[in-house]
Amino acid sequence: MSRATEHRQSWRDVFADYPAPANLAPEAMRRNIGIVDECLQDLWNLGENIFLAWTSRGERTLLLALPYYLLAEYVSGARPIKGEPRPEEYIGGLISGSKHLAADELQGVADKLGVAPQSVRLPFRPNDGVGRDLMSALVQRYGLAYTRNRPVLLVDIVGFSLFPAMEQVVLLQSLSHSVNSAYSKLAARNFRINFARSTTGDGFYIWNRADTLEGSAHLYTLMLLMLADNAIAQGKARSRTVPRLRAAFHVGTTSSTSPRDSARPASAIWWARSPLPWPACSSGPCPARCCSVISRRMWWQRRAARRCASAPSNSSSACARRYGN
Repeated sequence: MSRATEHRQSWRDVFADYPAPANLAPEAMRRNIGIVDECLQDLWNLGENIFLAWTSRGERTLLLALPYYLLAEYVSGARPIKGEPRPEEYIGGLISGSKHLAADELQGVADKLGVAPQSVRLPFRPNDGVGRDLMSALVQRYGLAYTRNRPVLLVDIVGFSLFPAMEQVVLLQSLSHSVNSAYSKLAARNFRINFARSTTGDGFYIWNRADTLEGSAHLYTLMLLMLADNAIAQGKARSRTVPRLRAAFHVGTTSSTSPRDSARPASAIWWARSPLPWPACSSGPCPARCCSVISRRMWWQRRAARRCASAPSNSSSACARRYGN
């Protein structure tokens, strides 16, 4: 792919690989995607509700949506789930399972949770207007995802908080350029890649939406190209305009949400349950393994990373014991 033919993807391009229903023109399918998304966004209600499943019943489309805070109440047992002695496993199964359910099955889930499905009328049946798989993917954008084998890359700037504000901006721009440069090199070789990223303040989480072995390899290749670009830039820099980077790559159990405002859809990985392996640093091996941990206690992870970045090489075990890795 030449630079002249490269183009930025809109959020609708993410769904380009889904097969269109028979006799449906691409332009009509894109229009229908927008119609479905507008309907889901209205029911999403600025982030108050999340979607668990959908189904069709005659001319109506049923959506199982509930306020986000009910999830915590179900899991903690504060709000019982009928006939389910292990609520956390049940909710986890709903999040990780198929978004399309048979009508009777969806009603059964709604009865267990004590909520009523939302009934909407679209100008087409989902199977005919966008297809079942694409409809499920659109519903997923306004829900949660639980994936057992998601490749995730964490990259951050070593000592970021110690730099003045203007230098922080420059360093983040340099990191972003290295990521974009690596992506461009992969795209130029016609890799079928679908990366996403979210900021950590001093770096990025980057992941491949395709949770396949090939997707993991592509993301790992992106990390190597990014670190190589950064190392070359460090060799040419005459001032502190290029950051030292620390990166960690992990394939394992992750959960994600899709935070968005009304104008800019996005998505973000919000925790990974398993500790990451040893990180890769642009300046050599990291002296302390604990800087690579991603857990639900993100504040402690960031604190551990900053403290251990400057630790001597013989302090790895002490750091690991102290921060629980």
